[in-house]
Amino acid sequence: CIRAVILRFPNAVYQLIGSSQVTWYQVCDADIGIRSIQDHYYTNMKIALTTVCLLLGLAIAPKLQAQSSLFGPTISYQYQKGSILKTGAYYATEVNTKNILKVDATANFTWIQNKSSVIPEIATTYYSAMYILGLLGRAELTPYTVTPKVGFTILTLLELDFGYGFAISDKKNYSPIKGFATSLRFNIPINSPL
Repeated sequence: CIRAVILRFPNAVYQLIGSSQVTWYQVCDADIGIRSIQDHYYTNMKIALTTVCLLLGLAIAPKLQAQSSLFGPTISYQYQKGSILKTGAYYATEVNTKNILKVDATANFTWIQNKSSVIPEIATTYYSAMYILGLLGRAELTPYTVTPKVGFTILTLLELDFGYGFAISDKKNYSPIKGFATSLRFNIPINSPL
């Protein structure tokens, strides 16, 4: 450290100390002085860049607005007397400034009782006031069941819900599709503000 300062900057060390007789202690003090000047410069640059970024953010922020609606694909897994994979599309919009209403249509691919089938479904979800984690109420309707559900959501992107399916008609060659149901759902918004 000390030798590097002397070898690289002999005149600078001489001028900094002001004497031709430089001791190792004085060279270390000069090295520390150069470092503190550099640290002070970098600190001021960080403060200046942070201030510029904040001012730009404040200038741009009034032009940015939250989206009032979302749409995109949805995919979920449900267990209700067997495994069901659901894929489809959804549309969500604000009911007021704190609540969201979502409507989705899915095709349910089932493997129940060693038989595969595709069952159409429409559903409505109501999200309560949400910050990051929120509560939801959901109603699903297929040609064979009505399933009210309650659950949790993370930013409307990930949902976990529980409910009970009530049979409204029977599917041929199937036992009634009813009973307790639980789902894990992913909603992928594809729209973004311009």
